[in-house]
Amino acid sequence: MAIENGNKVKIEYKAMFEDGKVFDSSNNFEFEVGKGTVIKGVNDAVIGMEKGEEKNITLKPNDAYGMPEKKYIIKIPKESIKSDDIKVGMIMKSQNGLMGKIIDIDENFITVDFNHPLAGKTLNFWIKIVDFS
Repeated sequence: MAIENGNKVKIEYKAMFEDGKVFDSSNNFEFEVGKGTVIKGVNDAVIGMEKGEEKNITLKPNDAYGMPEKKYIIKIPKESIKSDDIKVGMIMKSQNGLMGKIIDIDENFITVDFNHPLAGKTLNFWIKIVDFS
């Protein structure tokens, strides 16, 4: 019996950059296939797999976190920030809860990149099916 959309799966995985450095892993990650709760490439990769099966996949940005978009790089007036202790490279939270990285500060504005930190990156995953129903 192979996994299909609608199945609930439990997997082990390692997520790695192209150089092999692991940036995330789990021995007990669960999701429903086809529900949109995991990145497209991982969702698509488990379809057709069986319990105990392992797979290595490489995901281009469009199957992972997408490409960075200019519309998510926002200039915020400096006077609207309540802290004086801001620096390029810091992570800040927007009023609607989004996390962004400060990429520039000038006399009047703070420029924040709200793209996902992994946007534009090719990623490698090792996946093992632990169980599914």
